Amino acid sequence: AAEQPPARVAVVAPAARAAVAAEVAAAEAAPDEPHMRQLYGGAIVCELPRRFIDVSPLRDVPDNQEVFVSQGGDDQSVCIELLEYDADVSDERVARHHFDELARVNANVDDVADARRTVLAARQLGARGDASCVAYVRGRQRVAKYRERDATRVLECHVLVVRLARAATDVLVTLNVPLADDADTTTDDDGVTTADDGAAAAAAAATAD
Repeated sequence: AAEQPPARVAVVAPAARAAVAAEVAAAEAAPDEPHMRQLYGGAIVCELPRRFIDVSPLRDVPDNQEVFVSQGGDDQSVCIELLEYDADVSDERVARHHFDELARVNANVDDVADARRTVLAARQLGARGDASCVAYVRGRQRVAKYRERDATRVLECHVLVVRLARAATDVLVTLNVPLADDADTTTDDDGVTTADDGAAAAAAAATAD
């Protein structure tokens, strides 16, 4: 998803502020400790390092998203989205499709051809459990900065798509890692480079259940 506006903690209710403070304290005490998260009212669970805290008490988050930001000083974020399954997008193309759409939204342009992006690695991880397809793409995108005209930043985006065909849903998981602003985001051609990527292996392990 596009880069979100800064959180405005001053308008957060006292109870929510206390909950956030407790979560931040736990993140600082054990930033890399695995922590099980309840998503969408418990319909989905996932495990994230404690340094990733839930931003929903701090700012509006769409009902189809769960967003977590790192308290480790690295500006990393994780976004989980429930999207409508599009049968016209093949399993082989689905991760690249969502990666390109993220690039278009992040760059704040109408045409994906105008979005600066490059794919570094892609893998098909096959069907797992209820998932008819699990696919992964890692790449870089140039993202428009919030409220800064003509300013951009570079993100390395790890995109995992879990297709639930029977539920007509694509579960999109995105890890955003900020890079130096001069990092290469040369637009690639329509192909992708396949690589034995460690993050893809981790994603495969995460969907094994």
